[in-house]
Amino acid sequence: MVVDEGAGTVTVTLRLTRKAPQDASFNWTTFDGSSVPGYSRPSRLTARHDGRSGHHSDRPGLATAGEDYTAGSGTVTIAAGTRRATVTIPIIDDSIAETKEVFFVGFKPTRTTSTTARRAAHREGYSKGWCAGSHGRATAKVVITDND
Repeated sequence: MVVDEGAGTVTVTLRLTRKAPQDASFNWTTFDGSSVPGYSRPSRLTARHDGRSGHHSDRPGLATAGEDYTAGSGTVTIAAGTRRATVTIPIIDDSIAETKEVFFVGFKPTRTTSTTARRAAHREGYSKGWCAGSHGRATAKVVITDND
């Protein structure tokens, strides 16, 4: 999913392939993806002391918690008979010209979540940035576009 840095927040939806047979809880956390192949640190275009622009970072691509988004974690519950739950993540609007940056939101079923609900945990769709994992785990990719 794509969000403009001026939007203030992004809402990520965890969706099951079928209705939860009972309440299904998932732990979630944001992460910058530094361990995800193909992603690296953001490229920041900043003013140098001589007045010219220059790149501040050595690796483009990854958003930084505390600078581009507010890191978070918690537990979200999909109620019995429903398929969805949402998590809202604050996006930080800065005045730095930068490339598109990504961060991720990972979901993992809690120990109390049934095997049926774990199997029903599924991605929102690759076109929306989801990657399905094993044992009901899922990861959403969030792309922040610059507004400067």
